[in-house]
Order: sequence, then C-alpha cells, then structure tokens
Amino acid sequence: MANETTTTQTVTEDEAAIKADITNMQAAITDLKAKGENLFTAEINNIEEKIKTKEAQLKTEASEAITTAETDVTSWWDDHKADIFNYAKIAALIYIAVRLTM
Repeated sequence: MANETTTTQTVTEDEAAIKADITNMQAAITDLKAKGENLFTAEINNIEEKIKTKEAQLKTEASEAITTAETDVTSWWDDHKADIFNYAKIAALIYIAVRLTM
C-alpha cells in the first residue's frame, strides 16, 4: 500500500510540474507576442514546440501511471490468489465439520 501511495504521489507531482512548465511557456509566448511577434518568431516557434513536447510527455506519464496501477492490481491478485482459495477451502471444511457434529 505504501508503494502505491508513493507511486501516485510521484505521478501527481510529475504531472503538476509538467503542467506548470506548460503554463510558464504559454505565458512566455504571450509576453513575446506582446513585445513584438515578428521580432521573436523563431523563439515563439521554439517554445510552441517545447509545449507540444511537454504535452506529449504528460500523456506518456498518464499512460505509464495507468499501466503501473493495472500491473499492481494484477500482481496483487497473482500473489494472493492461492491464499484466498485456501482460506475458502478451510472455511468450507470447517462448515462441513460443524454440520456433521450437529
């Protein structure tokens, strides 16, 4: 459980950092356009490309988080499946023994 919380917190922090970068870059574009779009065309294009890269990174982070969560759930089931079935068998045997003694 602690590992899941750590993974979730890490992903959330990473997403927040990427979103903050995107916001800062969009503010920089607005600032450059206000100062003179023709003068800073190359820089504006460069920042727009960085924004696209960050948005792609954000999608990748989200996909990785989903994959990690699915893997954690699957591996938990794989790790505990036999135990759960064994407990069910023991409970059934206890029920049968109790019914036979009555």
